[in-house]
Amino acid sequence: MDVLSVALGAAFGGGLGFLLRARRRRRARLDCEAKSEDLHEALRSFEAGVWVWEVETGRVHWDAALKRIFRVPEGSFGGTAKAGAKLITRETRERAREHLRHTFRNDVPFTPTLRLASDPSVEIQGYGKLRRDAAGRPVRMTGVFVDVTQERELQRELAESEWRFRVTFEETAVGIAHIGLDGTWLRFNRAVTDLLGYEPEQLRQLTFQDITHPDDLGPDEERVAQVLVGEIDRYSMEKRYLHADGHYLWANLTVSLVRDENGEPHNFISVIQDIAEQKKLEAELKKLNRELESRVEKRTEDLRSSNEALEQFAYIASHDL
Repeated sequence: MDVLSVALGAAFGGGLGFLLRARRRRRARLDCEAKSEDLHEALRSFEAGVWVWEVETGRVHWDAALKRIFRVPEGSFGGTAKAGAKLITRETRERAREHLRHTFRNDVPFTPTLRLASDPSVEIQGYGKLRRDAAGRPVRMTGVFVDVTQERELQRELAESEWRFRVTFEETAVGIAHIGLDGTWLRFNRAVTDLLGYEPEQLRQLTFQDITHPDDLGPDEERVAQVLVGEIDRYSMEKRYLHADGHYLWANLTVSLVRDENGEPHNFISVIQDIAEQKKLEAELKKLNRELESRVEKRTEDLRSSNEALEQFAYIASHDL
């Protein structure tokens, strides 16, 4: 091969390599820009803003989204950590400083919760990571701040709602139970165990069928089937439960069905009310009615006998005269 051919080959090969490297760099840059745009779009959807703190110079860079979160008018941010600290309440400022010291000492993420000085109802959650140089010196921190005001408010409302439900469930005087579709006792309050006499673990090993009086089981299961197919929404009935000590007790049962997000049956809610005293009074009333009816019948018989005697006496007397 002559010198010219070698030179041309080398030039061509080098030029091609340069073009290929340039093409790869351009593709990488475009990919990076696309990913950056995707990231910023995701951050915008979460009401999140990006920040960078240059530790050596003290300069802080905020993007437009972060300025909106902190209610900073365009062009008015000082661009320093001190300027940013003025935007939050004194209490959260002190906590943020303690978080920052913890991050520098232990190389853990910076995760403060902040409130705006201009509107303390606004709650902002931060996340940042410290970067060090090869010598281990802090160089910069990068991270995001997210406006979590609505999320935290929903969390508080949910917690309050759960607390109200728990208090209502546990402290009500009547028994409340969540019953599985197979009849198992999933969850129940203290009033249920007080009424039925079982320990919680004992009851969880049983089904409602196991402790229902045989004469009441058929009618109960018929109504359960009606609820499951949608013929009725709920039902109430008086039934007898087997107490842990072996005797049967009367209770008023009200049952409704809970469905899942797809509309499928999930579990039953049973409200169980002790009516033993009511049944005792009913039995005493029935006994009293029977005694009264017996007395009335006896009195009626006595009156009939007396009338017959009087009629007999009147007949004899009229003939003697």
